[in-house]
Amino acid sequence: MSDLLSVEDLTVEFWTPAGTIRAVNKLSFRIRRGEVVALVGESGSGKSATGLALLGLLPRVAKILSGRMLFRDGDAPPVDLASLPPRSRAFRAIRGDRISMIFQEPTVALSPLHTIGNQIGEALRLHRDVDRGQAHREVVAALEAVGFTRPEEAAHKYPFELSGGLNQRAMIAMATICRPALLIADEPTTALDVTVQAEVMRLLMDLKERHGTAILLVAHDLGVVANMADEMVVMHHGEAMERGTVRDLFHDPRHPYLKGLIGAVPRLGMDRATRLRPLREIPVPPVRSQARPAAEAGRPLLRVDDVSKVFHPRPGAMLAATPRASTYAVRNVSFEIRRGECLGLVGESGCGKTTLSKIVARSENADEGRIEMFDADGAGTNVLGLTGEALRRWRRRVQYVFQNPYSALNPRMTVGGIVAEPLLVHGIGDERSRKARVKELIRLVGLDESHLNRHPNSFSGGQRQRIGIARALALEPELIVFDEPVSALDVSVQAQILNLVRDLKDRLGLTCLFISHNLAVVDYLADRIMVMAAGRLVEIAPREVLFREPRHPYTRALIAAIPEPDPDNRLDLSKLSAGRRSDPATWPWPYGGGEGGAEPGLIEVAPEHFVRSFVAGTPDEPRSARHAPATSEGRVLEPAGAGGEA
Repeated sequence: MSDLLSVEDLTVEFWTPAGTIRAVNKLSFRIRRGEVVALVGESGSGKSATGLALLGLLPRVAKILSGRMLFRDGDAPPVDLASLPPRSRAFRAIRGDRISMIFQEPTVALSPLHTIGNQIGEALRLHRDVDRGQAHREVVAALEAVGFTRPEEAAHKYPFELSGGLNQRAMIAMATICRPALLIADEPTTALDVTVQAEVMRLLMDLKERHGTAILLVAHDLGVVANMADEMVVMHHGEAMERGTVRDLFHDPRHPYLKGLIGAVPRLGMDRATRLRPLREIPVPPVRSQARPAAEAGRPLLRVDDVSKVFHPRPGAMLAATPRASTYAVRNVSFEIRRGECLGLVGESGCGKTTLSKIVARSENADEGRIEMFDADGAGTNVLGLTGEALRRWRRRVQYVFQNPYSALNPRMTVGGIVAEPLLVHGIGDERSRKARVKELIRLVGLDESHLNRHPNSFSGGQRQRIGIARALALEPELIVFDEPVSALDVSVQAQILNLVRDLKDRLGLTCLFISHNLAVVDYLADRIMVMAAGRLVEIAPREVLFREPRHPYTRALIAAIPEPDPDNRLDLSKLSAGRRSDPATWPWPYGGGEGGAEPGLIEVAPEHFVRSFVAGTPDEPRSARHAPATSEGRVLEPAGAGGEA
């Protein structure tokens, strides 16, 4: 194959008030026609800056100092993109037509003021001589090609009306509608659910096969890279540390940086004694307090019984042409959290994970059900019945670590003020004792006391997440809820946070509810795992049992869609294309299909293993003639409810 793009000694600098930053330094690589090349590295390594330079989209403070970017399109003479003025007519003819880009965050990259169809059609009309009718037909075809079930309807929707996965598909449709020779995919699957991630991977590989499109994949997820790329360039501080075929680099990494990245990736089925190896470890120092008595471990801390939450449409939405129905965010959910354990909660976006966690933390009210929290002596408190001062005192017992570390911290407060705030709110200690406590917490999460007077904007994402964990520990809570705390972090920073949580759990005897869509992450931390789909818990089991003997079809679909960081064990994307099982209507007997819309309850099919099913038999058991919830073949954890959404 001939070279489509040759990057030779590319150097890019950013001029900032703090000084000059060399984002890319003498970088060289090539992309052949129809090939997938991955740029791999941590945030700040220069991956995205390289992609933006190829499209002439570098910010004004950036400048290409040296190097060439030779683009060879068909039989035309090669064009040096580095020498073309970014705003020139020649570059505009290439940008969006022959070279296009899928941006990392589609909800930010897409205009909220224009429909999806208008934005995709604009890209086509800029580069092709088509009228509006023909453009609309092309847009509908492009949306259908990327998996929209109702493309005509989707073309008239705005980005805020679509989920993150659908917005990413729309971005792919816009980037590929002109059939580019080169597609730059900048972190196209970051923070997406594992099943949606697999679908995006399938779409990109289909484009490669159908149209011969070459792909420059910018990623830090080594599982995605191993499943998609032909060659890989490992970047660190703007330089190429190692390059070669994906198979060679995964099986025989030579550079210590690449070895560090591979060692930081959690894998399913890891030995519980095995520890992730981040590039920079966070030591947990000895602590004076908080450790829970060993005798308490295993006793119930919190019990949730038949909790439901319904979201109703806004009053104005009832006047729309197609009124939206009320939907269950959480439906008849029951489980318990035991002292000293880490209980994992996994599922796709929109399945109700975060809503359930907010109900547990009393940030959201439940419509039905009961939540009881137990003291050390076994006395229970009705959490949903607390109000006023009793609720304020109870909040000390449960704390929350939020998903986005950039929006979870007040930018106007110093780190010391952020960590001390819970102590001030609850009137704990005097100024001297609070300062001592804040210093201890900062050291506990691997930061330095000199950081206390700095503001959040001077910290990286991983450091901000550590500050959030320190704030959550300030009140010595009995339960900490972690809501997707590592979903948008680099693999090495992710390993730092996961090791920190594990160390804190072991050292302090913490009890955790850990929410994630990444099953490998949950497998590394959790003692038991709950799987959630469409507001329902479909399976609960010890982590080793869940991955060894998954019962529910949705659980098996999630596990089958996990990309492993092994190029010799790639996903069969063609089988996964129709494998989404998040809709209860698709669940076969005995997991669905009850007469009159009846739904099964969670029954115990083995010790500590609960599955939403009508019977307690094996997954391959043929359909029984009886269409009723099981009561004698397995212990019922929750009652079966009537089918249909509210």
